[in-house]
Amino acid sequence: MDKITPFDINRMLFGDAPPEFLLEVFFRGLALYLFMLLVVRLLGKRMAGELTVMEMVLMITLGGSIAVAMQVPEGGLLMGFVVLTCAFSYERTIAWLTVKSKKFEKISQGQGIILVKDGVLQIQNMKDTNITGQQIFANLRAKKIHQLGKVQRLYLEASGTLSIYKSEEKRPGLSIFPENDEQIIKLQKQVDGTMACNNCGFIISDFNNQSCAECGHSHWVQAIL
Repeated sequence: MDKITPFDINRMLFGDAPPEFLLEVFFRGLALYLFMLLVVRLLGKRMAGELTVMEMVLMITLGGSIAVAMQVPEGGLLMGFVVLTCAFSYERTIAWLTVKSKKFEKISQGQGIILVKDGVLQIQNMKDTNITGQQIFANLRAKKIHQLGKVQRLYLEASGTLSIYKSEEKRPGLSIFPENDEQIIKLQKQVDGTMACNNCGFIISDFNNQSCAECGHSHWVQAIL
């Protein structure tokens, strides 16, 4: 092995390959780019939208598969073409199996998980999916929802997006505004005699300093409309 000289500018810029190899890298990259563009085109419009878990894995595979074929002198273009073709074949096979089998679809794609049910945070589901209350509140505020009572269901979809279904029933709930925004909190309409669990949003009207029946916490705040 040749001795490595620290801060060798020529080695730092060109590596062990001759400078002329950069021109070859350009044409390798162009060929693989055009081929990968064709593969993504054949995969359909789904690849340009929100990705499922399997599609995300495929995109990572596509990106990683061309690195060696494009940059390493010892690696040929044919290897990159074969890997891209294999990735395309795998995705088409999985897509076909997903359409044919609901069980396989559930295994490969996952399914939606309830994070809010009838105005109450589903704490265990949030723990299982590593979703925090503040992340949920931020998404609800973006939809101009200011309290949990307005949410009938909130799902974490298999694609990672949140689907929100508002409740048509007018009911009190836990405020989801930041606690340090005192100005807007003062403008909220409180419901006398109705308390909300500050941990999950569970509502009670016969408050007696008890623990929350939903999550077991005992920190209560005034519910709002």
